[in-house]
Amino acid sequence: MQDGSILPGDEVSNLSRDEQESCLGVVFWVGEINGQHWTRPKTVPPEGDRLLMRDHPECVHGMVVAMHDASQEVKWATGKGATESTYDWADKFKYFTPGEQADWEEIKRSSSFYGYCKSRLMALYGSRHSDTTLPVYNAIADYAATHPAPAGSSGWFLPNQNELATLCFGVPKSYTEQGSTYYYKNLQMLNKINPQIHNANGTKLIGKYWSGNEWGSPDRVWHVDVTTASYGLKPKTDTYKVRAVLAF
Repeated sequence: MQDGSILPGDEVSNLSRDEQESCLGVVFWVGEINGQHWTRPKTVPPEGDRLLMRDHPECVHGMVVAMHDASQEVKWATGKGATESTYDWADKFKYFTPGEQADWEEIKRSSSFYGYCKSRLMALYGSRHSDTTLPVYNAIADYAATHPAPAGSSGWFLPNQNELATLCFGVPKSYTEQGSTYYYKNLQMLNKINPQIHNANGTKLIGKYWSGNEWGSPDRVWHVDVTTASYGLKPKTDTYKVRAVLAF
């Protein structure tokens, strides 16, 4: 809720109109799932989001998906950012301010599959490239301005592969095995989340959604199509929806 409180799922269908308007999102990830947790970074290999834990050490409880899309279909990037890896750029860049360099060091030590650190990397890239826009990042910023996150949370950010896969499939990895509860075709978590969003007068997740994960080649990003229950890599110049998440 807007005040940071949490309602049990079985109460959502009985919300008043005022309570519906105060509902910011639905919890979709708590605890450790398949050995993954954003608060458990290791040195080698990195398994968590060190930047999130540095900025918001109190956010150890769970992840929340927003009640509405941050945008309809937009490109992931335009200009040079559509063909260049943000990580590869940052790894070679020599002119960060001390504060930015401290952020970059934490990003490097984090798993690249988490969204908070990747969103900060996108901000660093965008601040140095006047020829580039990052519509997915801008959509989250616009959404945050009109739907303020509660105190004690991370604030809204673009989900990366771990968050988006967990939101849709129920786990951040190991969702390719047929017969598994978490096989991606089952949309195991989304089929629980969408009814709750609907009950709170939100907008169900329908269609294709961007993650923050540049993967395979500099011009490709991981996405999920919840209509056909599929996922894969698509060009940054394709147009898909954006949905915000936060940690609390």
